Amino acid sequence: MDFKSLELPNINLPISDVVYDSIDKTLVLANNSNISNYDIISKNNSAHTQWNLPIPQPSAPLSKESQNSKPKNRSFRFSPSNSQPKLIISPSGLLVTCVSIHEELAVADVGFESGVHYWEIICPKHCKNVHIGVIREGWSLTNLALNAPLLQAQTFKTSTPRVVGLRLDLNKGELNFWLNGNFQLQRTLKNLPSGKWYPCVKLKENGTHIILNPFARDPDAIYPIYVRCFYETYR
Repeated sequence: MDFKSLELPNINLPISDVVYDSIDKTLVLANNSNISNYDIISKNNSAHTQWNLPIPQPSAPLSKESQNSKPKNRSFRFSPSNSQPKLIISPSGLLVTCVSIHEELAVADVGFESGVHYWEIICPKHCKNVHIGVIREGWSLTNLALNAPLLQAQTFKTSTPRVVGLRLDLNKGELNFWLNGNFQLQRTLKNLPSGKWYPCVKLKENGTHIILNPFARDPDAIYPIYVRCFYETYR
């Protein structure tokens, strides 16, 4: 969902992405230089931050091999058709909320067979009851027993907000993790079989939710600091 502009009282900000937090009854509004939390009841912003995106410098053309190893930020979303019924997916596909006491699976609408890909999952409240990783083609929403050998995921059992970064390197057959920008070497999953892999999350317990960061950039690149806004918004 692409919002060229969004007319809301007390806000004048061009919006490219909107997600609704059903727990706090707020909207998360974002574009490539601003992010804001909008209270629907009071019609005011409860948090706002701004950053300057780095200006890319011209560089020599990459070889085909280098292009294949360069991290790609291919856009994907979560959708109801790729999620179990007791997960609520926002219209933008960025917010996933669990309304079940059992584990529920949400799978991205895009899979990867080659190259290097990076994305981030924001846990605005905590990481409890959240599994984050990838699942190989052949997964099922109805026969969960089929998913066990196909799932590669990690848990981060923290009681405070966290941002989990994932880099899927299909050249090496590895899935790397970052926690709040810190590389988690001990959590690296290796020897991933060849095939098509889909980003996924498993959530448990009513109210548990995550946000897919639409502006994630690989930690090897310089990227804006936006985490503080979510900490201030959801604490």
